[in-house]
Amino acid sequence: LEVLSKTQLCMISFPHAVPTGIGFTPLEVAYLGCAPMIDFRMTLPGFLNPGEEVITYLPLDRADIEEKLSFYLENPQEIERIGKNASNRVKTSFTPSDRAEFLAKVINDIYSQAQEPRCL
Repeated sequence: LEVLSKTQLCMISFPHAVPTGIGFTPLEVAYLGCAPMIDFRMTLPGFLNPGEEVITYLPLDRADIEEKLSFYLENPQEIERIGKNASNRVKTSFTPSDRAEFLAKVINDIYSQAQEPRCL
């Protein structure tokens, strides 16, 4: 985390065998003010806004990756803007209270579904 806190851009890639979601790593990177660059997943916009709080790329498109890396390395003010936006988003939207409320809702939903009668 110390290295990431001194970094402006962090490219992250996950195998497609990893379940949907983005995991904790992009949120940790964003919290530190480092602009996360992550392979696009359909669930990503529910966490961070592409182009505003995260840089996305298509994992199998080498030209897309090279183009985005070139653009952002030539425009460090854009990296800084995205890093700041990402950090602000994580600090305001992913607080311990928010996460606890989310987990409580998931548990309540599971409990409610378990109480429903099932026809076999």
